[in-house]
Amino acid sequence: MAKRKEVYCGFCRLPHKVYTQKHISWLEVGGFALLSGIVSFLVWREFHPASLTIFIVGSLWAEFVIRYRWRQSVKCKNCGFDPIVYKRSPAQAADLVQAFLDNRKVDPSFLLKPQPKLPPPRKASSQDKGRRFDARY
Repeated sequence: MAKRKEVYCGFCRLPHKVYTQKHISWLEVGGFALLSGIVSFLVWREFHPASLTIFIVGSLWAEFVIRYRWRQSVKCKNCGFDPIVYKRSPAQAADLVQAFLDNRKVDPSFLLKPQPKLPPPRKASSQDKGRRFDARY
């Protein structure tokens, strides 16, 4: 059973659920080993090297699916904020959020969903004159 944890978005501060499992567990690897062994004995009546291929392909497929599911659940569904992209490049994350919010304005499927709680834009003060910052904060 997949565990999901409720977290708050770092940008819009609305809750959403994130899968906690990033990789397949040893139990799942053991399950694929058992499955490949059973398939080998049912088809060839002995251990066959093709069962190793079944094991490897099944394990890689499961790892890909679980990793993709986790990666998609990390993104906020309300504002489009992606903390992994933000960690790598804050400017790129800001562009992705802006594009998501622009699309959200014209998409009718977002009409009844909760609106992101964005902070009001602040004016630059005399103290901030030499600093570089995003005008939304």
